Amino acid sequence: MIYITGHKKPDTDSIVSSIAYSYLKNIEGNKTEPIRLGELNLETKFILDYFNIDVPELKEDIFPRAIDINMDDAIEIEEDASIFDTLDILQKKNYKSAYVVDKNKKMVGLVTMYDIMDRYLKFASEHNLEGNINLESLSKVLSGKLIKNNFKGIKPETKLTAYAMDTDLARKYISPGDVVIVGDRYKARKSAIEMEVSLMILVGGIDLEEDLKKLAKEKNVSYILTDLDTVGAAKLIPLATSIDKIMKKDEIIAFYEDQEVSEIKNIMKSTRFRQYPVLNRKDEVLGSISRFNLLNLKGHDLILVDHNEKTQSIDGIETANVLEIIDHHRVQSVPTNEPIYFRNEPVGSTATIVSKIYLERLVNMPKEIAGILMAGIISDTLFFKSPTTTETDKKILKILEEISGIDSKEFAKEMFKAGTSLKGKTVEEILNIDQKKFNISGYDFLISQVFTMDDELVDELKEDISRIMKSTVEEKNISGFVTMVTNILDESSKVFIESSFYNGIKSELNPEDERKVFEVKGLLSRKKQLLPAVTRGVDKEIKN
Repeated sequence: MIYITGHKKPDTDSIVSSIAYSYLKNIEGNKTEPIRLGELNLETKFILDYFNIDVPELKEDIFPRAIDINMDDAIEIEEDASIFDTLDILQKKNYKSAYVVDKNKKMVGLVTMYDIMDRYLKFASEHNLEGNINLESLSKVLSGKLIKNNFKGIKPETKLTAYAMDTDLARKYISPGDVVIVGDRYKARKSAIEMEVSLMILVGGIDLEEDLKKLAKEKNVSYILTDLDTVGAAKLIPLATSIDKIMKKDEIIAFYEDQEVSEIKNIMKSTRFRQYPVLNRKDEVLGSISRFNLLNLKGHDLILVDHNEKTQSIDGIETANVLEIIDHHRVQSVPTNEPIYFRNEPVGSTATIVSKIYLERLVNMPKEIAGILMAGIISDTLFFKSPTTTETDKKILKILEEISGIDSKEFAKEMFKAGTSLKGKTVEEILNIDQKKFNISGYDFLISQVFTMDDELVDELKEDISRIMKSTVEEKNISGFVTMVTNILDESSKVFIESSFYNGIKSELNPEDERKVFEVKGLLSRKKQLLPAVTRGVDKEIKN
């Protein structure tokens, strides 16, 4: 999957360009998905609703996660399965471990070949069943026929004994409730029943005599009839133990599918397990990973539109494979692993460039795609009132207008009206509508642009805007915060500055206006007008 994204604090041009370019790339046979790095503004919401376009998925970062790792298949064993069944599956799959799950597929433990061997050796030396054997599983393991006579279960203290002695000696070793392996000797069988063992395993395939069947029923003695001999039965009995009795529960380190790979690597460095399960948030097993699985892990493929500056891009971009950049801003620093397709043009919007690519490649453009690209151009050029506007933008808009069948002038009025309303927003929300971070001559600045036609509301909020901007500078420890509040119809902007470089910046914008918050006629573009003025002002202060 190739993700196509615009910048943080997405504006209309950023969103519509990523959607339209993703559509184009998919037509050309690529598998891409447009994403967004923040909430949509009112204008962009209006546009997507108008053209019935789905909102791109929100992604906060692109760090590789466990789900991105090429995982190994994992064996799952239900917790009531026997050791015998587990061994059978492990041997067929040539695995050394399995994850134990409950009836809801939730992982509850881990069992390894070592755990099975440990259990087997412990039984061989102690002959204690520890109450861990399921009768049906035991019958299956012995390939036997089970006859239950009011069986009450195997108790923790129950022992396994082979009745290979005379009856008098047997009473010293066999206790009521034990499990006894018995051959075809009538006296031994009768003696075991009379001692009220809980279970007899009749080896050799010879069924219980009729009178002993009656006696066994009276004494509540169950039995399993098997064709195995004593040695063969004794070897297999421990394998009837249910796996939940020997599995590990507390010594398991598992990763969740959304955990970052960097965190997983650090945990692996401090632990020495060979395999680690990967779970979803329902604790269901998705697969398993080892250190080997991380060796060839690659980051996500990424295409950037409407920006080429690392600070404005998705978090974790340094782990991604940037394949293309389509932009109309100044060239900044984005790391790439190899040469890429980089298209940067001095036009008014990225939507203009994306539209040109459609036309150059002779790709049919659906009406709704033409409509959102038209909206991107109108938005970023302020319907040609911005000084960033070029003749190319105007020519492309005419073509898009014809394809979409929409009157651009009427649409622009609706769009700006829907997008510039500030009612119900806090000052913080207003300042965050379209805020970008810039490094200017080595100093970090935030520059916000707010479009509105409500000058009275701006005047009411003037003091609050300045206060919030000042506190932001202090909290973020940056060198300045500049905000331009633009009235598209008046073709002017009110400028707020909170910075130690205030005098230098103001001298580049409107040195004659003595007010702290001042108006600049014709100031419409952050990129082409405000940013260069701020840069000159900072440089001027540095020199002084």
